[in-house]
Amino acid sequence: MIWSCTGAKTNNSDLLNSIVDGEHILNDKKGNFINLYAAFDIYYINGKEMGWDNGYDSSIFGGAANNFKIYTHLVSDSEGQNLGIQTLPDNNFENMVIPVGINSVSGTEITISAQINNFPEGINVYLEDKENNSFTLLDVDSNFKNTLLNDEQGIGRFYIHTTSGTLSSEDLSTATNISIYNLSRESLRIVGVQTGKASIQLYSIIGKEVLSNTFEGQGINDIGLPNLSEGVYIVRLATETGIISKKIIIE
Repeated sequence: MIWSCTGAKTNNSDLLNSIVDGEHILNDKKGNFINLYAAFDIYYINGKEMGWDNGYDSSIFGGAANNFKIYTHLVSDSEGQNLGIQTLPDNNFENMVIPVGINSVSGTEITISAQINNFPEGINVYLEDKENNSFTLLDVDSNFKNTLLNDEQGIGRFYIHTTSGTLSSEDLSTATNISIYNLSRESLRIVGVQTGKASIQLYSIIGKEVLSNTFEGQGINDIGLPNLSEGVYIVRLATETGIISKKIIIE
């Protein structure tokens, strides 16, 4: 499966195509900008995991600051990698929600579409937009269009769902996807708590509480960590929709 996100479209067929850091930039013969195209790939392969698959998953190039990028994060056990290629198991489609990240500036008109190959019959692909509280079916006849009101930087707004059913705004209350990972020894990142109050506790492997905090969900929340010894810790996150526990490793 190949997912693509494009900038403003054009009907001009007389184009010049160049590639810069993985981005396809279209200009006319006079050098005037027309369109920008970026994409990521998702492959469903027997025996692969929802976490990192060494040799199959791949991060996007991060050596240069680009105004426009699209990528995904791991469905499970994300450590914040921005992926250009993600491999997932070829089953359990209903329970895999894929975080999609976009880097772009306000005022940009974006179109998100899907090119789908060899996908199981009867499985639909939806893009969830948490900011606009909407689901959009992605297929040959339908895509997502939006003009960004604010700068976008990272994940937290868009998610891909694969389901045999039909999704609508009524399903938003049950469509949750939260990532928890440590950015460093000093900071923990929580992605996916869009609004409302939440609380977090951190426990050592022997059950001792080493951190307790509350915060207001903002899509992406960074929580400062105390001075911790190396080892395994358990994060307990309580939101208005439920409780999540996650293991992290401090090195």
